[in-house]
Amino acid sequence: MISEYAAEHLRSVWIAIFLRKGAIGKHTNSFSAIEHQDRAMIQSSVLFENDELPVLVSVPRTGTWTMLTTKHLIMHNAENCKSLRLENIYRAKMDLRKMETMGITKSHLANIQILSNEGNSYDLELEAGASCIGFLNVLMHIARLNRDRAKRVL
Repeated sequence: MISEYAAEHLRSVWIAIFLRKGAIGKHTNSFSAIEHQDRAMIQSSVLFENDELPVLVSVPRTGTWTMLTTKHLIMHNAENCKSLRLENIYRAKMDLRKMETMGITKSHLANIQILSNEGNSYDLELEAGASCIGFLNVLMHIARLNRDRAKRVL
């Protein structure tokens, strides 16, 4: 269990990575800075654990959003809502071959693929552009820490 201090530290570090590697988008930002109506809608859909803090949110379109908390990655769309514990994120990536084939540049990229420790794959739809790149870099950071932690255990 992480302390509230540790959760605040994680949030600060991850927001700094997001801003350094990407940028705030029209619909992607720290949870505290998103539109009030979006924040209220998401808060009504999520039960936070006692020491869990919201970090980043992307709302690419109505009814579809992704939120990173200090403990979970939560993906919501019209069909369902999925939650993945952060310690289960093994890899975060973009499909660069698909981008090349379709002629998509980074500024138009809006999809990230998450691979879990259990071998499951999750597709995130985010706001396109620099905010997607920033979100990806935070998830890559989390995945790298998880892989490093797993190596130390072996």
